[in-house]
Amino acid sequence: MAVVNGCPAFEDGCPFPKALQTINTAGCPAFKDHCPFDTVKQTKDIQSILETMPASHSSSESTSGKAVQTFFSMLHKFSAELSKLKGPCPVFSTGCPFRTTCVSGRLLLSELDAAQWGVSVFDASQAHRLSLYLKTYTKEVHTAAENVPFIHDFAAGKLKRDEYLQLISSLFYVYTTLEKALEDHAFHPSLRTLHFPAELFRTASLEADLVYFCGEDWASSLPPSPCTKDYVAQIESLARDHPALLLAHAYTRYLGDLSGGQVLSKILTRVFDLPESGEGAAFYRFDNIRNAKEFKQQYRQRLDALSLPPPLASAVATEAKRAFLLNIRIFQEIGRTPILPLACALAAEPSSEPPTEAAAAAATCPFAGGATGEIEPTCPFPFILLHSPLEGIRTHPLKTALLVLCVAMAVLQPFFFAFFRSS
Repeated sequence: MAVVNGCPAFEDGCPFPKALQTINTAGCPAFKDHCPFDTVKQTKDIQSILETMPASHSSSESTSGKAVQTFFSMLHKFSAELSKLKGPCPVFSTGCPFRTTCVSGRLLLSELDAAQWGVSVFDASQAHRLSLYLKTYTKEVHTAAENVPFIHDFAAGKLKRDEYLQLISSLFYVYTTLEKALEDHAFHPSLRTLHFPAELFRTASLEADLVYFCGEDWASSLPPSPCTKDYVAQIESLARDHPALLLAHAYTRYLGDLSGGQVLSKILTRVFDLPESGEGAAFYRFDNIRNAKEFKQQYRQRLDALSLPPPLASAVATEAKRAFLLNIRIFQEIGRTPILPLACALAAEPSSEPPTEAAAAAATCPFAGGATGEIEPTCPFPFILLHSPLEGIRTHPLKTALLVLCVAMAVLQPFFFAFFRSS
């Protein structure tokens, strides 16, 4: 996108010299003769200029590093004021042009996050939040998985028996393969601290559910489907050649099961009129986990403590995206909707260098200052209330009360009108 053309802020020429008046650029070689950005036409030109920035300019200890931070902070402040006067910036609407790399090879944002907030830049020598990186990188494909028609029908209680049996049989084959691989590599450096067979393994519970619905001979009528075979083959390939990447599939499946298990179990029990004892819904029960929220926090902490080198962390994130896509293919297959080609699922776009904690957590410009913490994901209030009213009332009492009040007013409104007319 052209930086100047069509930009209301540049109607009367470049507005930024006014902002630079408060910053001493006299000693900077880049500003010796003129502003290095005055010939910029496209956002890629900004990136090209920033890529020439010396590594010393990213150090929070150096004078030049502090000057760079002050420079961009002032530009942010001035840009925010311009936005109020001129409207939103058309350049930043397509992405921040400062998401580029310095000559050090690191992202400029990562370098400046370290200078501004003191957070660790993701490299091999420093700890990082792998859990937040995985969550951020898979956010889009996670949303896509939730929006597959089959999953929508499941959440709405429109679940057909044969579809559900196909789901749990597919998951049985996937978990059997995954859990065998995790057992075989239980002492792998990237897997051993996240090996929780008693707490997490699902093979036995899935088999119990299949026996409940279909009897002991369930496998004869529910062989692995084509998409299930593809998923199993990917896990087997990793177990053979890249066992560390099994971490991505464990993260994707187990934390997902823990997060939505209780709500889905209630839907399943209601739709198929299952006994209160829990038979038929064993897959969603984690009897050896007292508190799912605390366990997930512990799991994420152990992910972060792995301190994987950036190339491996990037590979795990890419594989986590593949895991979501392979699950999506199974959901599409069950719902008889168009199926994502296997080649597309396995060719998930490689992730870039993991972002710093602040850059991943905050959707705002890093030069605005401040950082946000991770928020524990929860189901939306209407979803909880519809499928488990008591849980909805317990977790959202104020919202429930307001909803009841609004419904009551809507119901009683005709009576009020009739009363006032008769008066």
